[in-house]
Amino acid sequence: MSRCYDRSGAEISEDEWARRWKFEREVAKDEVGCYFVSTVWLGLDHSWGVAAPPLIFETMIFGDVLDQRCERWSTEAEALAGHARAVEICGNALAASMHPQYVKHSPTEGST
Repeated sequence: MSRCYDRSGAEISEDEWARRWKFEREVAKDEVGCYFVSTVWLGLDHSWGVAAPPLIFETMIFGDVLDQRCERWSTEAEALAGHARAVEICGNALAASMHPQYVKHSPTEGST
C-alpha cells in the first residue's frame, strides 16, 4: 500500500487513515445542471511516486461530455480552488450547449 496522509499532508498510519477516511473524505460537492462535481480527500498518494509532494485530493466531474474528468491535488486549498474551477467548467459547458448552434430544434407543426 502507498503512504497515507491526513488532510494537512502529514504522514499517518494505515489504521489512522482508515479511521479518518470513513468520516473525513468529503471536501466539496456541487450539482451544475446535468453535472455532479465531487472533491474528496483520498489520503493515499495518487502520484504513484512520480510527483512530490503527494497527490492526496481528487476532483472529479460526473455526467454528460465531461464525465470522469479528474484532477488531483496536494493540498486542501488547491483542491478547493480546483473544485471551483471544475464547477466553472461545468457551467461553461452548459452555457455552450444552450448556444443556438448546439441546440437541436424539432420542427413544429405547420412549419415548412
